[in-house]
Amino acid sequence: MSAFLVFFLLSYPWPLAPQNERHSVSGTFGEYRSGPPPHFHDGTDIPGTEGTAVYAVASGEVLWLEETGYSSGVRVGRFAYVHVTPRADLSLGDYVNQGEFVGYTNYANHVHFKDGGGASSYATRNALLPVDGLEPFEDNYHTGVLGIWYFRDNTSDQIPSNSLTGIVDVVVRAIDTTNLGATGQNNGVFSIGYALLTEDTSTFVIPPHIPFFFDTLPPSSAFPYTYYEDWSNTSEYYYIVTNEFFGNSYIDFTTVSPGNYILAVIASDTRNPADTFYYPITVIPPDSIPPQTPYLSALQLDGENHLELHWHPSPDSDLAGYKILLKFNSSNWEEWGSAGISDSIFITTEVVPEGWNFYTKMIAYDDFWPPNVSDTSEIFVLRRIDAAPKILLINGGALNDRKSLFIPALDAMEGLDVKSGDLDFGVSSLFNYDAGFVVFGDSSWTPELTSVVINFVGNQGRFFISGSRILSSISSTQEGNTLLNDYFGVSYSGNRIFCDTIVGVTGTPFEGIKFALMDSVEEMCVPTQKNELPAFGTPALMSHNSVVGAFTDSTVIFSFKLTNLPDSIVQKLLQAAKDAMQMIGVEEYPGGGVTVEKDRLIFKGNSLLFYSHRNGQVKIEVFDLVGRKRLQKNYSVIDGWNKFTLWGLNPGIYFVTASQGGEKLKVKIFFSP
Repeated sequence: MSAFLVFFLLSYPWPLAPQNERHSVSGTFGEYRSGPPPHFHDGTDIPGTEGTAVYAVASGEVLWLEETGYSSGVRVGRFAYVHVTPRADLSLGDYVNQGEFVGYTNYANHVHFKDGGGASSYATRNALLPVDGLEPFEDNYHTGVLGIWYFRDNTSDQIPSNSLTGIVDVVVRAIDTTNLGATGQNNGVFSIGYALLTEDTSTFVIPPHIPFFFDTLPPSSAFPYTYYEDWSNTSEYYYIVTNEFFGNSYIDFTTVSPGNYILAVIASDTRNPADTFYYPITVIPPDSIPPQTPYLSALQLDGENHLELHWHPSPDSDLAGYKILLKFNSSNWEEWGSAGISDSIFITTEVVPEGWNFYTKMIAYDDFWPPNVSDTSEIFVLRRIDAAPKILLINGGALNDRKSLFIPALDAMEGLDVKSGDLDFGVSSLFNYDAGFVVFGDSSWTPELTSVVINFVGNQGRFFISGSRILSSISSTQEGNTLLNDYFGVSYSGNRIFCDTIVGVTGTPFEGIKFALMDSVEEMCVPTQKNELPAFGTPALMSHNSVVGAFTDSTVIFSFKLTNLPDSIVQKLLQAAKDAMQMIGVEEYPGGGVTVEKDRLIFKGNSLLFYSHRNGQVKIEVFDLVGRKRLQKNYSVIDGWNKFTLWGLNPGIYFVTASQGGEKLKVKIFFSP
């Protein structure tokens, strides 16, 4: 028994000559090694250029022998000498005396010296321990900490400041210097942990906790709890000092009163007292209040056709930034970029290709960790088709209730150039577009829009409105009544009715549309004779005997909101509204967009396509085969293609004429509704 104790209380010499003198150490026990696979360093590295003689530090039997390769070596009893080419005459079972030559260092240029493990019956232990370790070994240098970082517990979510709350991991990059020179200044530490102190360091809030001691080799299961593997490698060691060898742990700052504190990192080598490094932190109270939801103002293109998103800045004092989400065509949503707290515009670096559908939304997040995230904003949409009529979809408030409403709206505008904006953007930018589609939901008409729309429609623009309160809010002013009467061809009856089912009027572009609404709406009046109102509105949608939708050749109005309707119904309604206002998409242009004189009046899909050389008026007349006039209507037209939907005709053959100025074009059609 006494002999056993003496053996473990005696130190042993170095494996390089002279054995009774201290040598450099280039790698310490327990360090991170990249592998593969990543693992704890299970020995002590002692530099020695290839061909350096290696000697036994203790007597014993040869238990392991590997003659060639990078990991060649020999084990004599308790100790192994790796990266060593064994002496040629050694064999398993040979007895080697202390100080006897066992081989030469190979091309690894160091001895990986192992105390225990392998074929020995001893635990793998640190060869630099002050008891039963390498001697002589003086260490006149101390450990160092090169940085400290904070993470949300058991994640890679780094907390961007030293303001902490919740459950937190602390990651520390630490090193130990064993000797100066080419090696020995970037070794791993022997032990490391932490404590939490009051700001003046006089009192422990959390007493010293040292989870990692590298006296014996930890189990491989401890490896991911010891090192932060995303950053660590063979020469950089990042310790998760809040964990344990046996598993995950953390500091729970919800149990610490808010205020300023000192986080102390405590590290040591095998021979010197522990070193303490102080880092100020602030414990903050939990914050569960997200920022306000961002409100988009416009989605358009800049002068070089880059996507340009505008929004109203958030007023939140703790705002940290925004994330912009984007999808195109049928792709999935992706985070496309980020913006700072003072930003209100985001421009993509990529040029938007023609014909693609783009969808964008955004979120705001605060400076708490983990950040509180707002709800997603409404979705704005865009399609670039340079040759097509330009449509502006305007959020009058409906997207507050249904953020995705512009998605079926974009589908309805097939073949058209489409941008998105809010009311302010609509007021300031409407004249840059050929048509505006504004959806109000339950919100009211804004008076500043009235004169803008009057001027816009009066200058050949097309305009669509929907909402549950638009008739009453527009008609509340004299100018508003002028807008309804003179440009939409309707008036407000003053009645609000419950509407269960809505049906499209036969012989109009809305024919065949039918859906349940189950909501109260405002009833509109339309003229039965042309002299009743300056504009002659045509009923488009009915609920029993009440008119809830009407149109002219340049305007459409619905007195109900679209927000509760299925996408398919929204798409059908807006497609019909587009047809009623003769908005032609590029895919509808005859002849691939090439126009010749004889092709300027074409019948296609129960719609009449007319190419005008100027803005103005055209008279459309329809005659049956015996010359009786069946339909006559004057339309406002733009310079380019115009689309008119024919209705109120029985199936059969007709002649259609288009008269503009001194010219008249004629086409024979077969009408089959």
